[in-house]
Parts: sequence; C-alpha cells; structure tokens
Amino acid sequence: MLFKEIDFKATRESAKKTLKTYRRLERMAGKSKVDLQAVTWSDMPKSPSVGNHEEDKIVSALNARYERDAIDYGISRLCLISRQILVLSYMQQDRLSVDDIIYKMGWGYTNKVTFNRYKNEALVEFADAYKNGELIKYSVLG
Repeated sequence: MLFKEIDFKATRESAKKTLKTYRRLERMAGKSKVDLQAVTWSDMPKSPSVGNHEEDKIVSALNARYERDAIDYGISRLCLISRQILVLSYMQQDRLSVDDIIYKMGWGYTNKVTFNRYKNEALVEFADAYKNGELIKYSVLG
C-alpha cells in the first residue's frame, strides 16, 4: 500500500516560486490600455502585421491580474503573522531584508533563526491556501 506524505521542502520551494512572481504580476496587471502600446506616427508604408499584438497584450495583462488576485486571495486566508511575513517578504514594492522585516513586525529581539522558522511555516500555510492546495507537493512512501 502506498502512502502520500507532504514534502515540506518541495512545498516551501513551490510557494516561494509562486510568491516571487508577485511583483512582476503586479506590474503587468497594473498596465492600463494606454500603456500597452505606444503610438508612433510615420508617413512610411507599413506591411500588414500577422496576429493581433494589442489583443495579446491585453490577454497577458488579464492573466497577470487573475494570477495576482489568486495570490492575494491565498494570502488573505492566512493567519495574521503568516500574512505579515509573506507580504513583507514578497509583496512589497521594495525588497526588504530579514532585519527590516523583523523591525517592521515589531519583533525587536527575534533572531533570524526564529524568523525563518515562522517564515517556513507561513510558506506551507500559503501553499495550502493557494488555489485549494495546488502548491502542496507530496512524496510517496512504502
């Protein structure tokens, strides 16, 4: 008989990989239609282009918005400490150091080892909350 057990290391890596895309998704999803294509004026003849680049850019922006919203929803389902850690670690516009995150959370005397333990727990919690556990990785036993 085979048993599945959560592979916590692979699950944390999967969650990190998804969360690291957040800043890029935020930039892509935030583009307005005006930003999607710059207008250029020219009196030179132009050959017809193949495909619809404007449509591709809009679809790309919509996909980015969907994925960003899925991450936001997963984060919203976490406990307060996990939510704070992951938002400060992956979702702020400016990247923060571990020391900056510890300071912003008001954990003045917390060491990095303790912080990393909480962050690892938060990553697994996020993996479970994101798209109903899509990021959970399993290893097969026996």
